[in-house]
Amino acid sequence: MNIENTMSNQLLTQSKIVQSQLRNDLPDFKAGSVVQIHYKIIEESKERVQIFAGLVISRHGGKGLDATFTVLKNATAGIKVHRTFPLHSPLITKIEIISPIQRGLRSKLYFAAKLKDPIKSVRVKAVQALKSKVSQPEVKEQSHKKPTTNSKKIISKTPTKKSSKTSKSNKPSI
Repeated sequence: MNIENTMSNQLLTQSKIVQSQLRNDLPDFKAGSVVQIHYKIIEESKERVQIFAGLVISRHGGKGLDATFTVLKNATAGIKVHRTFPLHSPLITKIEIISPIQRGLRSKLYFAAKLKDPIKSVRVKAVQALKSKVSQPEVKEQSHKKPTTNSKKIISKTPTKKSSKTSKSNKPSI
């Protein structure tokens, strides 16, 4: 029975109807990216575009029609808002990536909801990780350098006088 279900799922995902619904204009992002989603909202006869900006804390469903992603927005007075968007929704007009820095250690960043400023803290960790990766090879290169033959130390052959703290002066003792 499982074989029949997997076969039907494969046929369904490869069908022309499903392929026509998939969007190809979406940027590649993952958990840890800071994005702006331009989402179309229809109210009675009016239609407007609302921008929802925040940190992507999870992606679910791969690249199929049922793929979703959750964005965490730090609203006013420390209130955080989670919103889940369908990835291939026709109501999404545009997705902009604000921050290309992505933290790749975890696939789900649910812990960020407990942080005071989730975008700043995740970005700081990502920047620190990038800096440490960049600075390590430079240190290794410097430690393996051999001294060149042109560089010589100059040693002075004149003896230096040692100054003592209790020096005797020519004063007569009383």
